Parts: sequence; structure tokens; C-alpha cells
Amino acid sequence: MNKDNKNKQSERIIINITDRQKLKKSNVTKRKNRIIKSSEKFLVNISNRKTIKKSNKIKKKKLIKKISLCILFLLLNIFVLSFFTLKIIYSKTILGIKLNKNIENKNKNINLFNKNNNNPENTNNSQKGNSNIIDSNELMIEVAKLAQDFVDKSSKGILISSIPSISNTIPKVSVVIPLYNCKKTIKRAIRSIQNQNFADFEIILVNDFSKDETINIINTLKNEDLRITIINNKKNMGILYTRCIGALAAKGKYIFPLDNDDLFLVNDTIDIIYNEINNNNYDTLYFKGISISHFHDFFRLKNMKVFRSYPTDTILHQPELGDYALTRMVLWGQCIKTELYQRAVNAYGEERYSKYVTFYEDGIIHFIINQFATTSKLFTKYGILHIDRPWSAAKSVNPIIKRTSEIYYIESLFEFSKNVTYIKEKVATQLIQLMNKQYFDRSINNINNKKYFEALIKKMISSQFINDTIKESLKKKCSKFNINI
Repeated sequence: MNKDNKNKQSERIIINITDRQKLKKSNVTKRKNRIIKSSEKFLVNISNRKTIKKSNKIKKKKLIKKISLCILFLLLNIFVLSFFTLKIIYSKTILGIKLNKNIENKNKNINLFNKNNNNPENTNNSQKGNSNIIDSNELMIEVAKLAQDFVDKSSKGILISSIPSISNTIPKVSVVIPLYNCKKTIKRAIRSIQNQNFADFEIILVNDFSKDETINIINTLKNEDLRITIINNKKNMGILYTRCIGALAAKGKYIFPLDNDDLFLVNDTIDIIYNEINNNNYDTLYFKGISISHFHDFFRLKNMKVFRSYPTDTILHQPELGDYALTRMVLWGQCIKTELYQRAVNAYGEERYSKYVTFYEDGIIHFIINQFATTSKLFTKYGILHIDRPWSAAKSVNPIIKRTSEIYYIESLFEFSKNVTYIKEKVATQLIQLMNKQYFDRSINNINNKKYFEALIKKMISSQFINDTIKESLKKKCSKFNINI
């Protein structure tokens, strides 16, 4: 028994010793693992810190770059602003000095708008082909100075004199204005007419289905002035139709075509031009205008430009008048016999002016008028302030529609031009140039447009007023577009 007990005790001791050794070993391994883990963590922390430091440095650099760029941008803006302000101040002072010198040198009673057209020097200049009007900055400044007060009052809606009571007699002059969404400009245009010394006129306003407050404004103006007539289109018909309807409704002996944002420059414009055209029995009378890009530019003076220097004291006859109509494709800045204007509209026909041309619309009517006219005076008077709008239909129309309208436009020129070789050939040359333009091929994709174009080409090729060289070039161009001749 004792032996067994001893053996058991010895076994237990051995087991305990081995267990202790195992425990020790396990503890050692655990410690090692802990040390390894802690060292790994330490190393990871160190690497993380390094990466964080690097990223922070990169962020700082980027931030510094951004701040420096912003500072440079601000400095650049300050420099540009200061440069332009100095330039404006300088230009204003120079303009003021020039204006003062002109006022000192010129007689105070001189009227640039009413120059004597019977000066023999003027006639000599016109015969040489040079205009006696000098479109210099000095002249424009004086023109602006003389006109500014009148235009300023008209633009603010001020009536200079009381409106005369209407009589039953037929008016001498009809001012025709097409309207479409022009609530901001129409009142000042009408005021510039009402503020004329000449009172025997009617104002025909043709509203082309405006969607803004235009109709309310013109109704209010009509209630205060019975010389105003309003015609409302039942739907939007376009500016050509609107102009033609207004002209057909005119009762006066002469028509002044006006855009809804144009202004007469001085209060004697209609009076002087009416006397000139009526006393000499001209069919049309052109007068000078100032064309500006924005209304406020008129008061800054330096951005003004005279639309064109016309030769003066010249009576034009066909075919020269027809050629002149090809170069000046606008209606504003002229006075036209009503009978002649209405004859041109009727000749053009309702089918054409109601649906065909949506571009160069005033050029078409202007051209036809001048085909019927026999005499026209190119006058020295500065009479109108024309606003050249960058958002106008002529500049914002879809390019394919524009090309289509140009085809109709050229066809109208060819159809209504007199049988003069020079004019017919010039129109045919315009068509060749049109065929070289972008989007032309897409404009004749429509079957109706293509048929219309083919008919035009056939007319030109069969015309006796076009030479063989132009006919051959037309045929070559047509072969590129698969057009049957």
C-alpha cells in the first residue's frame, strides 16, 4: 500500500512539474505574442503617423496653392477694373474737352439736323461719289448733344406738348409700327412721335399676338391720343405680315416705317422730311440714322456709330436705284409714298407675306418699293435713333430656317427685280454664294422647299438676263445637291 501511495505521489509530482513547465512555456509564448503584437501596433502607428504627416503636408500645399491663386485672381480683377475705370474717366474727359472746343468754335444757332441741301459744294461732292457728311467723332458728339434732351424726355414717357384734338381730315403721314412683346420700349417710341412739332399724323400699331403687357400699354396710349389705331393679329403671323397689314391700313399720303424700339432724334424730324418729300414729289426719301447696340450707349456717346453715309443731293433712277436696294436692306430711316408702299405689298401678295419669308423681311418690301419708284432723295438729315438688338430675330433665328428664308428672299428679289441684266446677275450670284453656306443642304431636304428651289434655278437658267458663265456655275452647284434642272 505504501509503495502504491508513494508511486502515486511521485506521479502527481511529475505531472505537476510537467504542467508547470507547460504553463511556463505557454506564458512565455503568450508574452512573446503580446510583445510581437505590441511591436506591430507600434510600427503600424509609426507608419500611420508618417502617412498622416505626409497627407497633411500635401493638403497644406494644396491649400496654399488655392489661396495664392485666389489672391492672384483678385489682384488681376482689381487691376482690370482699375484699368477700365481709368480708361472710362480718360475717355469722358477727352470727350468733354472735344465737346467744349466744338461748342466754342461753332455758332450756337447752328442746326446740324437741318443742313442746307442747296449748297453747290454738296452737289459737287455727290457727283464725285463722296458724301458731304463727315461721320467723325466730333460730329456724332454734337449730334448726340443736340438730340439727347429730346430722346431723354421721350424715353421717360414725358409729353413735351399737349396732344391736339383729332380732326376728320385724312392725316398727311402714317407711322406704322409692328409690335411683339415690346412692353419695355413701345411707350418711348410712341412718345418720340407724339413729341414732334408736326401733328398731322396717325400711328398704326399692329400687335402680332403679344404675350406680355404690350396690349395694355397701347390701349392706355390710344385712350389718351385718338391718332393711334390698333390692329390685333388673331395669331402670331410674323413681322413681314404685320408690317404689310399696317401699311395696307395706312391713310396718310406718306408712311414712316418704324420699329417698336426706334426713336426720332429731334422734334422737327417728320416736319422737315415731310416738306422735303412732298414739295419735290419724291417717291421715297432716305434720311440718316444713328444705330446703337444698346439704348444706354447713346448717353455714353463713345459707342455710337452712324449707320451709313449716303451720298447727298442725288436723284436716283433705275437701274441704279434697284442696285442700291440690294445693298441697303432695311426700311427704317426712310419716308415712302403710301400708294407706292401699298402697291409693293399687293404685288408681293398675301400668300407670300403671310407664310414665306421670316428673315430679311424688311429687305424684301424695301426692294420691291424701289423697283416701282422712279425718284428717290438721299437726305442729309439725322432723323432716327435705331436700336440694333443682339437678340433680334435676324440674329437668333435657327440656321436651317434662315437658309430656307434666304432661298425665298432671293427668289423674291429675282421675281420682282426689273429686267435689267446687272440686277438679275447680281441676284443669281447671291444664290451661288448661298449654296456654299453651311446648312444649305439641310434647308432643301424638305420636299416643298426643294421643289421651290428647283423652280427658281429653272427660272434663272432660262433667263435671258443672266450670262452663260453664271448659268454654268449654277448647274455645277445643283449637281452636288442632286437637284433636277
